[in-house]
Amino acid sequence: MHRRFNTLLLLVNLFFSASCLSHQYNLTFNRPESTPQSDYVVELLKLAYADIGYKIHFVDFDRRNALLAANNGVLDGQLGRDISVENRSNLIRVNYELLKFNLVAYKNCQPNTFDQLDNVAILDGYTVQERYLSSSQFPGNVVRVKNLNTQLNLFTQHKVQGILLFNSSLPKKTIADTCFIKEILITYPIYHYLHKRNENLVEKLQHALIKLNSDGTVYALRAKYNLSF
Repeated sequence: MHRRFNTLLLLVNLFFSASCLSHQYNLTFNRPESTPQSDYVVELLKLAYADIGYKIHFVDFDRRNALLAANNGVLDGQLGRDISVENRSNLIRVNYELLKFNLVAYKNCQPNTFDQLDNVAILDGYTVQERYLSSSQFPGNVVRVKNLNTQLNLFTQHKVQGILLFNSSLPKKTIADTCFIKEILITYPIYHYLHKRNENLVEKLQHALIKLNSDGTVYALRAKYNLSF
């Protein structure tokens, strides 16, 4: 009788142990375009989330709607955004600066300042570009395109006089055959944001990121992806 009781107790313990091990805490984000900067952020955040017992996975999501989806809770947040998203009341910043990025203007070789261009092409759905043009009261025409290749083609074919890019989206193949001038317009810090239902993770994740910075992991990852410090 005693032996049977011990066997039953062992089976119960194994059952609950297996349940705990099989339970995974997952968060979902939109899949970013693969660049050294985004790949760095993904790997760093995977490590930080693993440290607090979570996994993150990605879905292909229309970037133009991803911010709205994160604010509405369809996604668990945004991997990396500048502070302009903080007017979205449901998104909470993890207060650890992941990286900085530059908003860069590529202009044709005529001696014009950016605000003297007749037109500029930007990527549709990138609120930082829209916000900069609005705040600087850019007087020219704005051409909104769906992808980077279209943007570069318009520039190299001289259909627009300038384009706006992030340093994280600079093409691997430069536009070497086109005469251009590069101008850094503004620099933004980038943070990770979570939907408010995940508020209990914000402080834990911040501490995990600080620890990864202290133990040299951040330095190693930046070197791996050839990012400046």
